[in-house]
Amino acid sequence: LLLALIQLCSHLSSSNDENPQLDDNDDATNCYRSISRHDKVQLLVTLARSLGWRARYVVALDPMSQDFDVHHPLFFLGTVVNVFDAVYKKSKKRAKIDKQEADDAAAATEMAMAMEDNPKDSSLAWVEILCQGNNKKMKWLHVQVDEEWIDRPRSVESLVYAKKNKVNLNVKRQAAITYALGVEHILKDDDDDSKMVFRLTDVTPRYANSWSKSQRLRGDDCNSWFGKTIQSLNVAGGTASKKKQRQASSGRNVAEAIAVEESNGVTKNDSKDAAEDAEDEVEQAEKAELSESAAQETMPTSKVGFKNHAAYALLSQLGTREVLAPNAKKHICGMFKGELVHRRSNVSTAKVAKKWLYEGRKVKDGEKPVKRVKARKKAAPTTFRQLDSYGVGASNDGSEDFRQRQIEVGSAPESDGKEDLFAIWQTASWSPDYIGPNDEIPVNEYRNVELALLNPGLVHMDRRRMAQVAKKLGIPYAPCLLGFEGHGGNRTPTIRGIVVHEHSVDILKEAFTEFDSHMIEQEHKTRKDNALKRWKKLIHGVLLKDRLNKEYGEGKSEA
Repeated sequence: LLLALIQLCSHLSSSNDENPQLDDNDDATNCYRSISRHDKVQLLVTLARSLGWRARYVVALDPMSQDFDVHHPLFFLGTVVNVFDAVYKKSKKRAKIDKQEADDAAAATEMAMAMEDNPKDSSLAWVEILCQGNNKKMKWLHVQVDEEWIDRPRSVESLVYAKKNKVNLNVKRQAAITYALGVEHILKDDDDDSKMVFRLTDVTPRYANSWSKSQRLRGDDCNSWFGKTIQSLNVAGGTASKKKQRQASSGRNVAEAIAVEESNGVTKNDSKDAAEDAEDEVEQAEKAELSESAAQETMPTSKVGFKNHAAYALLSQLGTREVLAPNAKKHICGMFKGELVHRRSNVSTAKVAKKWLYEGRKVKDGEKPVKRVKARKKAAPTTFRQLDSYGVGASNDGSEDFRQRQIEVGSAPESDGKEDLFAIWQTASWSPDYIGPNDEIPVNEYRNVELALLNPGLVHMDRRRMAQVAKKLGIPYAPCLLGFEGHGGNRTPTIRGIVVHEHSVDILKEAFTEFDSHMIEQEHKTRKDNALKRWKKLIHGVLLKDRLNKEYGEGKSEA
């Protein structure tokens, strides 16, 4: 790369006219053609930074497909190919592989091998240079070196399509870009060129023609984890504001923090602070530009396109549990076939009152449900279920209060099979009440406590046989519900451990230690007794067989 840079610079220099070093038609052309696409991008970044310009190396990252099928790249990487072929070809049901599937598998294998052999060509890269626009504002300018494109960010998706499908470039054919990550190297210390750090920036909205498609390819939770990852990497890379660092150091040593320039009497810190302020302005302007690029997306051309769209929403295409905010009509985006188009930010998911508790919110008193939907049917019990009203016991103490509760339950109107949903604006912040040492442990209708709604003052003790210890000591406790396992209608509760008051934790721990050691000794003794019993049974069997052979063996039966 360095040799190619020297050859190109010598060819472009003015001294080459007097004493030419390269032949214009042969060596210079061959030198240029020998440089790969990524090398050209790196050369441009190097030249721009050598001139003191701010330049970024931007790369388009294509994530692995979320559809896990037989053509997934994981099946064609490394030694997995042989294992997959061995299992797939020996299958009795699929003894013969279709020719088209075989060709696709071979193409995927070649693509994976090419990516391993030349990782540079597995992704698309270009350059961004910070320039001053017509409105005298700084702007990051897109430069595509190999195609000689300047400031054509919306055409990058055509390159993505050509590279993904391995076809010739056609600007009309485009594929949604998923990630566009820019890397910029910055000097941490102006006096020391060796101290250089990097800064990562997600510039995908600038190059995405359809931000909703890019978000769909990224996944539902990408905006949260990807932004946090970039932020943590920038902090780890040391790209914190140098202005704040100098302000902190100036408090410790004024002589080292301030150096006056003799020429005009302006301190170095003042000039550095001005540069930092200009850099912050560029960052804020870029954030606004990226947000505006993501918002300026064309509306879909069909009603189906509005479903789960990242920017726009139609009332007829909302989900079963999705509702519009009360002020949604103030932010109308337009009309589509006689129907109002709303912003996706004004759409929220409504939930039942109990599910809001898990998110730390509670439905306000007097709120009416914003929507009623069909409730999920509960599985009918397959075995006999005893009623709580049988006899007098723990559930039925024969009191007047219990009788009144039974009357209220019996006189309640029959459910119509629907459940009430409430939106987030109908809720308020909520936290469980504190449970004191003398208060009773609150349980649900199934006589347990949910860990997600554990009250302050209660502690979950997840130890086996802890309930036996609490019962022997007479300490009040309740089983703890951790959650549900399974999916669909086969969800079963997971109950493990107990919930007790905070002041009972130390007593239970000490008692459980003694109880556990006693149980270990008891189990050891039980295993020992069982082993002796088995040996005794074995020896008795051997002796019995020997006696029977002696009494009724060969020769004895004839006598």
